[in-house]
Amino acid sequence: MDDLVFYKKGKPIAIIAPSTLFSRGADEIVVNGPAGISSVRSRDEQSLENALNETGALILGSPDEIQKIKKLLQNPVTSRTASYFLSVAHLCSDVIADMEVLRNAKILVAGCGGIGSSVAMLLAGAGIQNLILTDNDFIEKSNLNRQLFWTLADLGHLKVDVLKNGLNARFENLSITTHAEPCTLDLLKSLIPEQVHGAVITADDPPTLARDGVLIAEEFNIPVVSGGYLHHFSTSFLFKPEDARNLVDSVRSDHSTSLTRLPSGIMPSYGPVNFNLASVLCSNLISALAKNIFKGFESRVERWDSSRIVI
Repeated sequence: MDDLVFYKKGKPIAIIAPSTLFSRGADEIVVNGPAGISSVRSRDEQSLENALNETGALILGSPDEIQKIKKLLQNPVTSRTASYFLSVAHLCSDVIADMEVLRNAKILVAGCGGIGSSVAMLLAGAGIQNLILTDNDFIEKSNLNRQLFWTLADLGHLKVDVLKNGLNARFENLSITTHAEPCTLDLLKSLIPEQVHGAVITADDPPTLARDGVLIAEEFNIPVVSGGYLHHFSTSFLFKPEDARNLVDSVRSDHSTSLTRLPSGIMPSYGPVNFNLASVLCSNLISALAKNIFKGFESRVERWDSSRIVI
């Protein structure tokens, strides 16, 4: 064992999950790994290997794969995402493949307000380098208390333009295109054939757009995440093309879109709820894209009371 590399008979056979913790006592070593905690009284190599395996801390790989993982962990741009993936994965090859998937993926973000702007930032931070941003809204003063990427100097400017500038100021090697148009279903369908690998729908006009993600997932064979809120209740959708059809009845059971607002109605776009939803949508989309690591990830609808439950 040499830092993050585990050797057997002098040859590297695995990366040790970087989040693994150790405690050394007088007569035992305690290992805290992604899958649990184990203790070793004997200090021989086989006993340590068994403990690391029991705690999910050994991610097996060839010498070449181990070197590639080490480079990902040494790169400040990819180190934290790679470490997270290694806390879930069992094989170095799966982490390498899924990190490459993220790097090459092009994602459509429909709606760049309180939820969508945060999703775009989170995706770019996780390694997504190609984004299409769509939104025709301008930044208003009421946005500043719940959308963190605007300043007073941005008032009156298009959200997609300011968001693009903010993303490029924070991350390198991004490719971003913007469309300052209403986020209609027809617009999204016209943009997706441009080699889009996934979509995020947070726009709420028309209010049916989030549920229409199931149609996009099936027609274009890509994962789609969408979501929003009504009162203090939040909803997130994950539509994967292979099983999105299973959610049609559940999606259609939501009749909230047939309701109308009061003339002076104000939707409760509350900062903590926006960021909570953005985190859920981003995590769901990345899990749908990183198929090697996150196996068995199915389409689903999640609803929760944001005043009582934190997800």
